[in-house]
Amino acid sequence: MQKIILLFVSFLVAITAHCQLPFQEFEYSKIDSLPGAALYGKKVNKGNQQYVVYCQVIDLKQNTLAQFIEIDKNAKPGPGKYIGVKTLSDSPFFSSLSVDEAIKKIKGKDKQNFIGMVNGGFFESFEPSTQMAFPIKKNGEILTAGSSPSGPCENPRLPIFKEVQLKALVWSDSMVAIQNYDPKAGTPLTQDQYNNGLVTYAYDEHPANIFRPNVPDRFMLIGTARTPGNTTDNLVVIMTFNKGNIEFAAAHLEELGIKSDIIALGGSASAFLYNRKKGMLEAPGVSLGSSGVGGIRLPHFLFFSQKD
Repeated sequence: MQKIILLFVSFLVAITAHCQLPFQEFEYSKIDSLPGAALYGKKVNKGNQQYVVYCQVIDLKQNTLAQFIEIDKNAKPGPGKYIGVKTLSDSPFFSSLSVDEAIKKIKGKDKQNFIGMVNGGFFESFEPSTQMAFPIKKNGEILTAGSSPSGPCENPRLPIFKEVQLKALVWSDSMVAIQNYDPKAGTPLTQDQYNNGLVTYAYDEHPANIFRPNVPDRFMLIGTARTPGNTTDNLVVIMTFNKGNIEFAAAHLEELGIKSDIIALGGSASAFLYNRKKGMLEAPGVSLGSSGVGGIRLPHFLFFSQKD
């Protein structure tokens, strides 16, 4: 364990210096790198299954993590379930886009500094307009209180969801954190120190892990870390798995030394990973083992850009 920790410290130092991965023990190969940002990949064999693992590391001191989401102004908002503050309790509908449409819009705004993008938070349906499952905060504004019945709300879909502890990924200019989410107060999203945030499941309380824990699928997990000398986390570490179970995916993040909580964003049909250099690495709506873009549209995206 001490060796892994020392290797990860070396990794963090390298991230701030053009992102050279220092530990061949884990057999990751570099796919793309910029100052403060890197994408690595490796193939993992487990039994008769082969897993494709992508690991992205984004330093918020040198890069931005932003959200793309558009409210459908033609649809009437419904009641939200996960913020007990009356003025923030709506759950609007959001327009779903194909990944090609989203890529075009995002790159059109920031083509020069664009690094890549991934799927965002859980949503309620694959219709052209959908509500989000859980709360989202963008640029200081709470956009939705979420409306999923698959969480600790007043009337959950199943009793087991009443016991789920939701997590919030929150960030500002150069810091990021994963914290327990309070559905009554809306914290930490309602706190001024965080300009952006989204609420989701801890990886071990993802519905897939509860109801079919050993079934291989696609998942995206996120942890946070800090470079040496920092007092708060400034690194977003994103692992995208193809054909793995979620516990196995989380174990890979922990193997790299991630000590924060680990959260899950989407998975299976909604998994999406796009890189400025390699293009589409995981496409939503694509069945396991196939290639090409499927017909599934997504309402929420996270994207990364270099700071000017």
